[in-house]
Amino acid sequence: MLNKILAGFLLGLCIVSFSAAGFSEDKTFVGNKRTKKYHSASCYLTQKIKPENLVDLKSSQEAIEAGYVPCKKCKPSGDMGNK
Repeated sequence: MLNKILAGFLLGLCIVSFSAAGFSEDKTFVGNKRTKKYHSASCYLTQKIKPENLVDLKSSQEAIEAGYVPCKKCKPSGDMGNK
């Protein structure tokens, strides 16, 4: 029972973190100005990006043209919205 309560709390905390960082469901890719890496919006590493370093990207092509490299963890590629 305690595990379920703790899991619910942590999920709520993650949702609040994404909201505070400016995430929305329509974002496909997210870039980090400091590291110059881009991630799929669902990558767990996006939670660690400070709001001032957060960049919204519409496609992997846009990210690459802006000088970003793909995250080695989530390996974002293609336009996820066009699948």
